[in-house]
Amino acid sequence: MTDLWKKHQKSDWNIFDTYKVTILIKDIVGGRPATAEMIEKWVAATCKAKTAEERARIVDADVQALGDVADDKAQAHTTVFARVDGGLAIEGRQVKAMLKEAANIIKGRDPVKVKNLRSKVADQVFVSEEYIPLGRTEPDEYQERPIHVMTAQGPRTSIKRVEMVKGAEVTFTVRRRQGRDTQSVPEPTLLAILDYCQTLGLGADRSQGYGTFTVQSVEKV
Repeated sequence: MTDLWKKHQKSDWNIFDTYKVTILIKDIVGGRPATAEMIEKWVAATCKAKTAEERARIVDADVQALGDVADDKAQAHTTVFARVDGGLAIEGRQVKAMLKEAANIIKGRDPVKVKNLRSKVADQVFVSEEYIPLGRTEPDEYQERPIHVMTAQGPRTSIKRVEMVKGAEVTFTVRRRQGRDTQSVPEPTLLAILDYCQTLGLGADRSQGYGTFTVQSVEKV
């Protein structure tokens, strides 16, 4: 019998261009809830379409990614970075979400005028890494600020505590389906999206001005 998959792997079939992107982040804020209870509430609110079993798996994975920090900072309204191999990290899906959001904003203004740009980025542009290291084992600082929350007893003012990393240079890999027409995400359009992302920012609390960065290089692999 012929193993068709092995035969396919030996072929030259490839429809992706791959880019190594390096950015320098001014300051980025961790966005993961710091306790299992907070994670469960967050998953219940944001993953309503998933089954209870699927939600439980997401909660377990997120708790595992926190490591010991879940015990060290087990207080309400604390957000942190994922812990991966002893270091702080952001998720590749955060970068993908940033690319989609930027595509939705610049649609019609990109160099090629791609229609339905956001959906094309969703279907044709991928970030390879699950986690992207920030080059730190501990945050550079913690920041606290008041927030207004609604409780069963009415509105209350609480304190939000966040982990922050400053001046982090990170590298991630973007794969783009090859194509130069308006049915694809051409290379100039991908670069325009990255350009806008510099101001849009990456990570949590972007509405507060955090997460902005400068692109250091984009290398075609």
